Amino acid sequence: MNFKIKTTDITRVFFIILAIVVVYFNSLWHDFAWDDEYLIKKNPYVKSWNYVPEIFSRHLYDGVAKESNFYRPLQLISLAIDYSAWKHNPFGYHLTNLFLHAANSILVYAISISLSISPAIAFVAAVLFGIAPAISGAVFYIPARADLLMAAFSFLSVLFFAKYIDKKKISSYLFSIASFAAGLLCKEMAIVVPFLLFLIWVFKNDKPRAPKILTPYLLVLSAYALLRLTIFNFAKGHDPFAYFEATNAIPLHNRVLTDFKVIIIYLRFLLFPYGLHIGWFLEPAKKIFEADIVMSAFAIAFLGFIIARLSQKNKFILFGSLWFLIALMPVLNILPVSVLVHDMWLYLPSAGFFIALSIIFMDFIGKKSGRLFGGIVIALFSVYYAFFTIQYGMTWKDSVSILTNTLKYESETPFARFFYNNLGIQYNARGEFGKAVRCYRNSILSAPEFAMPYNNMAIVYFENNRPLRAIKFFKKAIDIKKDYTEAYCNMSLAYNKIGLGGRAVEFLKIAVKIDPDCYKAYCNLGHMYSEAGDADTAIMFFKKAVESNPKHFEPHHCLSELYMKKNDSLNAAYEYEKALRYGLREDMD
Repeated sequence: MNFKIKTTDITRVFFIILAIVVVYFNSLWHDFAWDDEYLIKKNPYVKSWNYVPEIFSRHLYDGVAKESNFYRPLQLISLAIDYSAWKHNPFGYHLTNLFLHAANSILVYAISISLSISPAIAFVAAVLFGIAPAISGAVFYIPARADLLMAAFSFLSVLFFAKYIDKKKISSYLFSIASFAAGLLCKEMAIVVPFLLFLIWVFKNDKPRAPKILTPYLLVLSAYALLRLTIFNFAKGHDPFAYFEATNAIPLHNRVLTDFKVIIIYLRFLLFPYGLHIGWFLEPAKKIFEADIVMSAFAIAFLGFIIARLSQKNKFILFGSLWFLIALMPVLNILPVSVLVHDMWLYLPSAGFFIALSIIFMDFIGKKSGRLFGGIVIALFSVYYAFFTIQYGMTWKDSVSILTNTLKYESETPFARFFYNNLGIQYNARGEFGKAVRCYRNSILSAPEFAMPYNNMAIVYFENNRPLRAIKFFKKAIDIKKDYTEAYCNMSLAYNKIGLGGRAVEFLKIAVKIDPDCYKAYCNLGHMYSEAGDADTAIMFFKKAVESNPKHFEPHHCLSELYMKKNDSLNAAYEYEKALRYGLREDMD
């Protein structure tokens, strides 16, 4: 009997999902890592649906009292959904990331089909997107949920827009606009969607000018920009780029020159994905005629020439290339962002790259060298991608693995001080104090003027019952950074431990003078006065701690106990209820 498998959209989608599951399966057993501590484990906003108003009116890290100017409410909503099902089990969060990535890969396939690209090419593009090492960090890293969601809504907006052009169904148009708005609530990078839609319009209609149907998208974008510059600008009246000092300090023309290198580096990530890690340091350009700038500019010009020639035979090579460049624009530091290079920023742009690459594989290599040879090239390239993605995934199992892998490549760069310091924090949390101290020493050797590792080294000594040695390092941290409130607060604990409570209070008052909203200082003062038997003063300081950070359970719990001692059962019950609401029960578990 002669059996023949009929290739349909359903079978192609099945194989896209199968490829992704095979490559990412091990990631389901990875631990929480990096910012998971702040966005999930310590964040009350994802632990109760009572916080939905705060999620939509505050910045991303407001729940843990960390500063940021990121407005990403749908990211937090998705984490809250996961938390309601999985609590502190990372498996479920990784499963959601995997599901979203598979959905995005299917959307890449659907968008390609909507452009009248052949199903075979669309399939190859979706598979390569699904298993690409360069964007795999967005799947391995739970907080990269913002990228996955933003891309999902952006792809949906593009797909519904393409369907509207073809069939003129108003529902598709409205779904496209709504998807774009949702994408903006996931991550700022969605601002490129109207420009991608214009690209779709041009390639489907051959019309060079912007159609009127883009007006609603531009109105949504304008409203979003206005809100982000006013109501949802969380930079506290300062320069909204103040938190991005590294890039903000680089003049615009130097950032633009550096972009020549950045584009080539991103293409290298996509084609030759060896040595992937987080936190890439890139030396910014200082002048036009630097060798690497000139070489990068020539390489881009040459690639432009090749793309122009190939696009004469298939215009969608140009389409994919333009998609790649347009989607990269928000992260090319024309307006400063956090760093110069970050592989996860390739997630949305890479869809265009893989459409163009798949056309080259299928329409040029395949047709010229034969269908069998073309299939072998694609299969080998897919295996090559899968190998690097699986290998990179092994470095994402926990924070220690991530940082250890990063330091293989960044130990001699200015970023080394941060990575050694953060690795020390992770070892300290594990109870591996010797390794933690060695990491802090390496951080200090990398940058002796960096105060944080001195403070963290002191914490290790304090936690190992060596308060005098801890005080020495706390003082060193303060000598380097005079307004280091955390070091003042920590040093107060060391002085209190050796019986110098009065000296401890002095340092806490200095911290409060530096920062009138210093939560930790008020909590420490509350504990010290409570231990001294002065309940009224302790209550006063715990109330100030609540004013500084009303969403943390600790001061509420302490207030409830102090009120119980004063036989004030009404206030004690009220504060205990607040403590439970903000996470006391989970902390006790």
